[in-house]
Amino acid sequence: MIARLSRLLATTRGTMVALGIMTLFAAFAAYEVHVVRQKLAIQGNHSEAPELRTGIAVLTLIDRLHYRLQEIAWTEDGRAVPKHVITDFAGALRNLERYADRLSEVFESSGTVAASGRAEENLAATIAAAKAAIEADFADPVTLEVTFSGHRERTKYTIIRYFHLLAEEREAAFLKQERTLAFFTASIYAAVLAMLGAFSALVLVLRREVGIRIGREKAERHAEYLSRTDPLTGLPNRSQLHHFLGDRITRFEDFQLLLIDVSRFGEINERYGHATGDAVLRALSERLRALAGRSGGEAVHLGADEFALVLPLFAQEDGSQICSSIEEMSIRDGTNRVFVKTAIGRAGSDTLRAEGHLSTDGMIRAVELALSEAKYRSHEQFVTYTPELEQRHARRRELLDSIPRAIEDDEFFVAFQPKVDLADGYVYGFEALIRWRHQGRVISPADFLPLAEETRLIVDLDLLVLGDAVRQVASWNRVTGRDYAISVNLSALHFSNRDIVTAVADLLADLDFNPSLLTLEITETVMLDDWEGVQAILADLSALGVKISLDDFGTGYSSLAYLRRISADELKIDRSFVTEIEQSSEAQFVLDAIVDIATGLGMKIVVEGIETEEQARIVSGFGCDRGQGYLWGAPKPAGETEVAILEAVA
Repeated sequence: MIARLSRLLATTRGTMVALGIMTLFAAFAAYEVHVVRQKLAIQGNHSEAPELRTGIAVLTLIDRLHYRLQEIAWTEDGRAVPKHVITDFAGALRNLERYADRLSEVFESSGTVAASGRAEENLAATIAAAKAAIEADFADPVTLEVTFSGHRERTKYTIIRYFHLLAEEREAAFLKQERTLAFFTASIYAAVLAMLGAFSALVLVLRREVGIRIGREKAERHAEYLSRTDPLTGLPNRSQLHHFLGDRITRFEDFQLLLIDVSRFGEINERYGHATGDAVLRALSERLRALAGRSGGEAVHLGADEFALVLPLFAQEDGSQICSSIEEMSIRDGTNRVFVKTAIGRAGSDTLRAEGHLSTDGMIRAVELALSEAKYRSHEQFVTYTPELEQRHARRRELLDSIPRAIEDDEFFVAFQPKVDLADGYVYGFEALIRWRHQGRVISPADFLPLAEETRLIVDLDLLVLGDAVRQVASWNRVTGRDYAISVNLSALHFSNRDIVTAVADLLADLDFNPSLLTLEITETVMLDDWEGVQAILADLSALGVKISLDDFGTGYSSLAYLRRISADELKIDRSFVTEIEQSSEAQFVLDAIVDIATGLGMKIVVEGIETEEQARIVSGFGCDRGQGYLWGAPKPAGETEVAILEAVA
């Protein structure tokens, strides 16, 4: 109750109501004092009226007796006193005695004892003189009149003096009461004002205290909210993920955990700005919140571009169906339309329970492994955790740790695959492909190149391949007198700065190699970086005289429209179009469209993955210039390739 009253007083409305009540109380108290003072004044005035009337009546009757004695005294000698005079004198005397009794009562209740005693004595003497005159039958009226006149004057003086003193005493008493009431009134006002001041001070203190308490509670609630919630998306944060998982594990529920990563999110921020990046995260969070709501699960924002979904354990295909709705999205932010891809890792509680490793940390580690695998497999965006992932992850970590040492120990070497002219089957050049001979076996590029890309070691490997390949082809050209061309792949990481331009220029100068025989192959991913910066670097490379080839076209993020924006000399069509070219009319239609556009832009066309004569015939019929594939030879080390070249020359 007190707490609620304190909160009420701490509000502006509560303060105004309390002050209003105190003001009404003060006004009512002052009004009551005023009424009492008015009543006292009226009572004081009224209380004097009966006493004065009695005194005046006494004085009037004394004057009346004196007047009749004068009439008797002035009666001519020998004449009889008129009877009515004597009768009136006697009547006045009786009335005087009656009023004298009343006046005695007034004297008895009076506070002026001395004055009332003298007045009462003189009045008694006057009455006695009047009675003596009647008993003497008014003999010697002149003497009686003189004697009575003396008593009359003394009596009137003492009675008038008595009433004068009585009035002074009562006025003094009234003034004293007036001063007392005035003091009481002032005291009430002072007390009320003091109470109002104290009450106002109390209210201010309470308001401040309650305000501080409310502010502290709000701050604590906000801090608690921030400790549990991501402010950008409004989703629960990483700490809540542990709570959700622990709660389900404690209740022995079967569930699945999905870890979602926005692919190339940094490039979205760089290309469109952080405001658009935030809009992408909010849009994705809304979709995840809706999925979680429909499935009875929870969506979590782990920070940056990572999200998590905790869902009931469906069949794996149901989980895949859920993931398909968030693997690729199109988000519009103002004038920007952003296409977003995600990589998703999934782990089920049933799998970890069967392994005996079901725990919060175990679930998170398992789903992180699955997500890492999804990123590693560029062609897959959704991977479910299995125990085999642990072994593959350990193997990849071992390879990743071995790459720097392998570079120092020259374990990497270059393999060369022929590139032929489809018109006559003439080998006009080679593509340089990196290989790794580690612990007695050759490791597939698919196993280590993604790791090198992830750790930026791919930059060093590309430069290693570039140097070895150009030196080797330059040597073959000197020996054979031919002008074999060489193609080298470059990672998109080279286009974050201009070092690659300097490296290529230095290499060409050192070897005196014809720049037109060097082709640098880039993938479509390079065009998702800083577009203006990429164009500037490509222009500088072209200025050196080298050719630019767009590799694996159609498998990445771009479309045919990108062909118009990049200054490429060559277009390499991915092997995925070739594998179905003999049976699929749709594949032939797409190939025909690509060839028409590339030819119109003045590009040479190279088709990868040709393995049969029929495939070569078909792509040649569509206007493709050059081919590459196992039909003409697999990638071979420099020594084996050199033997083949020398045999061909001979």
